[in-house]
Amino acid sequence: MNSITQSFLNPVNYTPTGGMTGSSAQAVPGQGGDVGKLLQDLSQLIDGQQNNGGGANNVSQFLQDLANVLGGQQGAQGSTGAGQPGATPSAGAPLGMPTGSPAGASANNGLGAAGQGMHNIKINSKAGGDALHLQEDSQGNLYNASGNNVGHMGADGSITLNSGATKEAAILETGHSNGKMSFAQMLGGGGLTKPETGDGGNTVFDSAQVAVSSGDLNQKNDV
Repeated sequence: MNSITQSFLNPVNYTPTGGMTGSSAQAVPGQGGDVGKLLQDLSQLIDGQQNNGGGANNVSQFLQDLANVLGGQQGAQGSTGAGQPGATPSAGAPLGMPTGSPAGASANNGLGAAGQGMHNIKINSKAGGDALHLQEDSQGNLYNASGNNVGHMGADGSITLNSGATKEAAILETGHSNGKMSFAQMLGGGGLTKPETGDGGNTVFDSAQVAVSSGDLNQKNDV
């Protein structure tokens, strides 16, 4: 029996100089009987190599017990990690949602608030001629050059202008940027777009009467 066997065959009774004693030696998670078995396998491995017999079997047993010890240490670390701050979500918190979110915060519906996502658009009517130049936000609200809300574009492509947006309505009715009918239109009424009157006196152009397209670069919107 070699010196390693003498020193480590019974690791519980062996305390190296300067080593841990008492409860501190037993407080290491994942160690104890597994470590004793591992050291015993190590001594048998060395004996087997010195005696040139049983070396392969001893190596296999040593590696298996080493894996058991390492696995026990990883499991102990995982169990202690659960108690660390932030390791688990707060009770009642939805999965995937960060804790501590501001009270009353709501999910973004992808549209944004009124006045956001502003972009230029052009609206042509069956009357032909000039288009109505406005700005539209992410919710379909329409604004003129003065920044006033003058109507709304529906999901079906219809245009509803407020009762006070008479200049904008006249451009779509006549096809002229000044909102005035031509001589031919005054005589026969041809070439005019006739909208319907909606709630509150709003002017409604259905999707068959108007066509909406992207605005021009550096577009000057109508007042």
